[in-house]
Amino acid sequence: MNVVEFLADLERSSGERPIIYFRDHGVTTNAFRTLVSEAAASLDAAAVGLGDRVALLSSNRPEWLATYCATLARGATLVPLNPALSASEVAYILADCAPTLVIVDDKNAARISPDLTAPINVLVDPDVQAWGVDEAGRWPQVVDVPDRHPALIHYTSGTTGHPKGAVLPHVGVAATLSRTTTWVGSTADDTILINGSLAFIMHSTIAAMGHIAIGATVVLEERFHPAEAVGAIDLYDVTVIMWVPTMYVMVCEWLESHPTETAGSMESLRACVSSAASLPWSLVERMRALTGKTPHNAWGMTEGTPLTGFPPGATPVLDSIGPAIGDSELRVLGADGEELGAGEVGEIVFRSPSNMIEYYNRPEATAKTIIDGWVHSGDLGYRDEAENFYISGRISDTIIRGGANIYPAEVESVLTEHESVAEAAVVGVADERFGELPVAFVVPRSGVSVDDDALRRFCASRLAPYKVPVWIASVHDLPRGPTGKTLKRVLREQAASS
Repeated sequence: MNVVEFLADLERSSGERPIIYFRDHGVTTNAFRTLVSEAAASLDAAAVGLGDRVALLSSNRPEWLATYCATLARGATLVPLNPALSASEVAYILADCAPTLVIVDDKNAARISPDLTAPINVLVDPDVQAWGVDEAGRWPQVVDVPDRHPALIHYTSGTTGHPKGAVLPHVGVAATLSRTTTWVGSTADDTILINGSLAFIMHSTIAAMGHIAIGATVVLEERFHPAEAVGAIDLYDVTVIMWVPTMYVMVCEWLESHPTETAGSMESLRACVSSAASLPWSLVERMRALTGKTPHNAWGMTEGTPLTGFPPGATPVLDSIGPAIGDSELRVLGADGEELGAGEVGEIVFRSPSNMIEYYNRPEATAKTIIDGWVHSGDLGYRDEAENFYISGRISDTIIRGGANIYPAEVESVLTEHESVAEAAVVGVADERFGELPVAFVVPRSGVSVDDDALRRFCASRLAPYKVPVWIASVHDLPRGPTGKTLKRVLREQAASS
């Protein structure tokens, strides 16, 4: 099989209407086929063969998606790189994966070390006018590969050290495409907005390629800006969005500050998915009040995703990440590896066709993470009697105060219920008497100040006394890794030095 076998059927499923909109220009199927052929020619020039790695460092553009298709069609392995990475971080990943070819856009070319031995292909700024011309041609040959042949290597965010490359097989990527669109209920009539970096699996494989594969339309933007996002949704009658929670926060703030300009905005949406970080219930209610749309929490990991979520149209359960999706299996394990019952907190482990093969060049890390076919997520959580799952936090984030466990996600959920708080993060600081104490960092809502004492009283009315943060710091932003996840280790360092 080969995950991009769908290319041969793309004309029949989409006709000659645009399948991608970029910079307000439509990219027809024929124009996209030309871009894929040009990407394939670059692979030919560099003698990229079966199993070789192709690194891609670029901002969002149709050529990014074309390179994805051409690389996988060749049987090579695509290694997406986040444009937000520093030159040293890029150098580390390139040294780790040893690519045969590096493809970079002109905005990021300076961050590729001149010492790199692999050839470099630089993408110039797109000539969008040329995409209106349909050219005759064929799709590149799609080679058959074994099901477990590596398709992608996505490097994890590395919040606790150097990033690790999660190797995803063709069969896993194909399962991800199918599982996502089935769960969201997408068809060729849908239009999805992509304004997060394609370097992340949620935006490239799950959102973009999942919908291109069924002949749906992708609206591709180069960055996320709340006003531009709302405008694109209304202009293109977007039906599906897949955002991280921070994007929903920013859109809510913009809608609240422009009430007369945005009345009736975003009416075309039928599916609003949130992933990559915890989605506070207060944000769900805020979005619902402003737009009438309900964001649906989903959960997964680079190592195998998506795994859980409430399907659009269903009623989400308070603070839950939902039930398992499709052929995904989840368990909650105790410290001794025994499966726990409903309501008991333990590590969430999962198994699905989308599971990674390994961490590239990391046999020890792979052995610790994949045990008997189950991926150990490192996330603490539990399930209810209805098989809905809940995240309590990361194992490393658990705060133990005087022998009692405090799960930061629970406290963060309460903090974001307060009308003055947009986002919150809770970490532990060392204490001689209790071992650890909880402290909180909060981002105020736009134009609002936070009263530390009032917020602590608010927490005390909803939490056991030992869970209430001993102090709360108001900050402009929370530190985040490349995927948008809060960097708790940075906050712990800040708290320890306070």
